[in-house]
Amino acid sequence: MIWEDLVWHAVAGKEVDAAPVILAIDEKSLAELGAWPWSRETLARLSDQLVVSGARGQVFDVIFPESRPADDRLAETLKRNRAIIGQLPFANGDESTRQGALTGALPSLRCAAGVGSAAGHLANTASFAEVYTGHITPNVGPDGVIRSVPALLCVDGLVYPSLALRALLVDLGQNYTLTIVPAQGLFDAPYTLQISLADGAKVAVPLGLKGESYIDYGYTTESFATYSVTDLLNGRIPANLLQDKVVIVGATAFGLGDVVPTPLRSSAAGVELQARLLNTLLQGEAIRQIEGAGWVAVLITLLALILLILPPALQGKEGRVLFYPLMAVVIPLLMFAVQALFLRVLGVSLALGSFALPLALAALGLGVSQHRLSSQQGQRLLITLRAYLPALIAERAASSLPGDLVDAKRQDRILLNADIRNFSAFEAYRSPEETAALLHRFLTESTAIVEQRGGVIEELKGDSLLASWPLKANAAEVLQTARQLHGRITGVLTQSSSDQDYPLALGVGVEAGTVLVGSIGSSRRRVHTLLGETVTSVIRLQEMTQELAQPILIGDGFAREFPASDLQDLGSYLLPGLRKPRRVYALSDKVADSWEQLGSHLRIVQGGK
Repeated sequence: MIWEDLVWHAVAGKEVDAAPVILAIDEKSLAELGAWPWSRETLARLSDQLVVSGARGQVFDVIFPESRPADDRLAETLKRNRAIIGQLPFANGDESTRQGALTGALPSLRCAAGVGSAAGHLANTASFAEVYTGHITPNVGPDGVIRSVPALLCVDGLVYPSLALRALLVDLGQNYTLTIVPAQGLFDAPYTLQISLADGAKVAVPLGLKGESYIDYGYTTESFATYSVTDLLNGRIPANLLQDKVVIVGATAFGLGDVVPTPLRSSAAGVELQARLLNTLLQGEAIRQIEGAGWVAVLITLLALILLILPPALQGKEGRVLFYPLMAVVIPLLMFAVQALFLRVLGVSLALGSFALPLALAALGLGVSQHRLSSQQGQRLLITLRAYLPALIAERAASSLPGDLVDAKRQDRILLNADIRNFSAFEAYRSPEETAALLHRFLTESTAIVEQRGGVIEELKGDSLLASWPLKANAAEVLQTARQLHGRITGVLTQSSSDQDYPLALGVGVEAGTVLVGSIGSSRRRVHTLLGETVTSVIRLQEMTQELAQPILIGDGFAREFPASDLQDLGSYLLPGLRKPRRVYALSDKVADSWEQLGSHLRIVQGGK
């Protein structure tokens, strides 16, 4: 219901040249003519004044259920002036009240499909039996809002027209026959009241499944010319304003209680609803449902499903994460726009709200599931990237698209480079499986030691690794990492060697300084890298561990973090690839090497590492 009301709000606001005129029983009239109900003489004078003013029809949204003086005079006046008055069958509940006598049944119609039903009634006194009547019974929705009125109601086997329908029949002013015709095509109303005139013309009034007429809320209340009853009686309305108009007399004063909720307003005068119904009938623009409304709704829903499913299937999984939540908003808006378009342009009411909500929920559900799947895939991707890249670099790679430009920054780092000496000679005499097993254990245990002490593995290449720490890291902790790394890996290498093999050992170099950290390469193939003299220096220090027979060598950049007593100055060396000599340091205390653990002597193999 709320959906349909919002659609009315969207299409409302236009001004139309409404056919009926409202003559209001308003506060001004009550102040001048006294409290309601007015005397029968006053109402008779009002009816006659409408004739004098040139009105072609007069409709009273009023019921006269109680006998009063001058009832006969008023009834005679209303009959002479072809006026129409109201009566109220109870169609919104099982009412046993029966006051007055219902009149004006349509003899040519029978209680059947296309006709609503009512039980009990509030009608006029017997004095008004020969006056035209029409019922003012609304269809009250579950929320209390009035959106339609039964055009025809069956009470005790007789069919009675609504006030607006009776006004149309009186306005046609000819002999006519009435027929209820069921829908002949998908775009016809479920039922149509066909009015066949004596001159051969036909007027069609669309009816709903229960014979209802839908109220058009697509234009403003100001579309109706509205005047006060007292202004007409006192000659304050120019005669030409009512010339050839159908005038509806009804209460607008709030104290009279004829106030009803509508899709546009929480309180509207009941006479306004009658005016809206009569306007659409007189102008032949009645709002209608169509027999194929369900098929149209299903077709639109299928198109929405295609819109929901096809684009993500074409664009891949990445686009679905944002696509589905977007469609949860876009699809209801599109269906809302379609319903508003049908209503304003074609006067057709489509019930798309019941389809829009499930589609929106389906889109949200797909969005949640896709987000969850994407998160799981992203987590797996991140875990995979972390196995090959430093954690921060892996997170950046997982959350952004690669480019074709250099993406690198200068950073101050402590670097540690470790490499297995004589590994090439070892590899030449062992099977690939044994070699791979040794490398796997070396890399696994080395990574665990470095990461346990806060380091980051920047690069794993063959039998060597490059790790880093921020420059502000605890220097003693980094040096302890080098000691632990050498001790643990020496044991691994000892177990893997034999007297017949070339002895294996681990060389470790440590240096501190500025490095360029980032990625280079095309967007299709990026490489994480560390560049700069500090990187060259730490690699050369590791290589010199073999020449100087020292397991761990330290560069002068990192040596500044320790007292002179903790290190052994080995002198200055022009390291390959560097332009200036660098001082090289070793640890002052003894560090056991793998050859000593094997009980053999150091052997330097030409061409080995």
